[in-house]
Amino acid sequence: DRLFSNAGLSSFEGVDLALNWSRQLDGGGNLNLSTTAIINLQEVTQAVADIPAIHHKGYDSCGLQLQCQNYDYRVFTTIGYGRGMWNMSLRHQYWPALDNNACRTNTTSNACINSSPPAYGLFAMSGAFQFDRYRIQAGIENLLDEEPPCLGANPANQGFALECSHGGLNAPGSTYDPLGRRYFISMTMDF
Repeated sequence: DRLFSNAGLSSFEGVDLALNWSRQLDGGGNLNLSTTAIINLQEVTQAVADIPAIHHKGYDSCGLQLQCQNYDYRVFTTIGYGRGMWNMSLRHQYWPALDNNACRTNTTSNACINSSPPAYGLFAMSGAFQFDRYRIQAGIENLLDEEPPCLGANPANQGFALECSHGGLNAPGSTYDPLGRRYFISMTMDF
């Protein structure tokens, strides 16, 4: 039911910074660190020339069916150690707080206060062992069993209280982990 007129504009700018460091240890083994920061400089959309452009940076808002989670920055860091046939790593993902779109006009509104995603971080750990032609890998996602934030609650809502949501329309579900801690194991073979 949408009409696509191609009369608008979108302007997205950002910078990706990456740092990789590795050190061979005297006692054996290799220690490495990698971190990537994704910095959002600008996210602007304008549906048509007759209306003002909307600056989305720092807000949980969408325009022209494009990216909705417009974080100021995100940081992903992995530290690892390997020795001989095995290695292990610890990964951290961090997203800063994000204002709900309602905060543009009313920072004291319920939508702004209860639906603005807070800062969020996840850890994961994995390890691998390689022998002959085989590689076995195991790990834990959401290592600390971090719950997604409770967003959208309004106990004073007229008619009936609104409970919070951990995803879907009231939260940026692709950022949060609604599944909780989980484990994996895999095996690959070269031939």
